[in-house]
Amino acid sequence: MVVLDPMKPGGPYKVMAQQTFGRKNITLRVHDVLFGDVWLCSGQSNMQMTVSQIFNATKELANTAAYQSVRIFSVSLVQAERELEDLAQVDLQWAKPTSENLGHGIFKYMSAVCWLFGRSLYDTLQYPIGLVSSSWAGTPIEAWSSGRSLRACGVLTRGLIPSDSVTGPSKYSVLWNAMIHPLHNMTLKGVIWYQGESNVNFNRDLYNCTFPALIEDWRQTFHRGSQGQTERFFPFGFVQFQITSFLLPLQPLQFFLRIF
Repeated sequence: MVVLDPMKPGGPYKVMAQQTFGRKNITLRVHDVLFGDVWLCSGQSNMQMTVSQIFNATKELANTAAYQSVRIFSVSLVQAERELEDLAQVDLQWAKPTSENLGHGIFKYMSAVCWLFGRSLYDTLQYPIGLVSSSWAGTPIEAWSSGRSLRACGVLTRGLIPSDSVTGPSKYSVLWNAMIHPLHNMTLKGVIWYQGESNVNFNRDLYNCTFPALIEDWRQTFHRGSQGQTERFFPFGFVQFQITSFLLPLQPLQFFLRIF
């Protein structure tokens, strides 16, 4: 793996790499390269929900031309029994946002929360932002956690995840293995996370261990995988919300994005 020195935000640039084998010179060129912050967005259905499903979707999709320094990438829904080094499948390779790829299907790509977060960052920072969407509806935290973090919380001694308690994959670590670990060589600025509903009826009492353990494990993994270029304690944002009471139907749903 080739690791570039940190660059100032900007672009687009052309990047060229050369290598000599005996008398033969090999040159590779990559065009339209931006330098900026990359954020990973993960979780279950509220993170997977696409831009075409939100209020004012038509207006949002029509405004993509204003964000050509934001790039989006979407990981396919894949499970694996062991940690993969490369993604088995990608729904959307790195691309400029368009009304077509942002508004593609229902629960396909691109994540609405991820896009709106990244768009807001760009509006504030005015330099390139990369967004990686890797989420799956109806999934418990145990599917996104490595075996290491699950063992640390005693989860593996409790048996399998009941299949009737979730609508998505119900095996331990299968999404960590296939949809998160293959990204570990990336240099990230941070992560945002929207998950929890699928643990209401499963291991709810352990969530105060499994969630901090996931954060710590992801931070360690990305720091090491990027050869130290990802900050050891990078920002990890998560959504916290208060569900409206059935006894108070007019009380609005409240939610907050906290950065830890």
